[in-house]
Amino acid sequence: MYPQQHDEVFEAAADRVERDPAARQFFDRQVAFEVKGRFLLALISQLQLSLRHPQNLGASAGLMRHFIYSARENMPPILQQVVDAGFDDVPNFSTIGMPPIQTPASDLYRKTEGSQAHGD
Repeated sequence: MYPQQHDEVFEAAADRVERDPAARQFFDRQVAFEVKGRFLLALISQLQLSLRHPQNLGASAGLMRHFIYSARENMPPILQQVVDAGFDDVPNFSTIGMPPIQTPASDLYRKTEGSQAHGD
């Protein structure tokens, strides 16, 4: 499938979901799940990895940043530092000839650090 066709298929599916009453009701519903702390930290790490993609700037990226920030608040300080490090810029890999890489995730996190505005 060519990229343009893929976009059209995705947009059509998104429109159908948006018009579906059951889907809209689900989106407004509070959903809770229980996981072990190790799983939560792994989930956060994977989300942070996806937030590094330069085109991942939409509303769902903001929701994920907010989710990460909220989860971080319930962690012990040492794990909060681990989560914070996940938003840091990619280190300077000058030893292999690569410049430092600043990611959208690290930039947006720093702009709102310490406030309730994470991901909003």
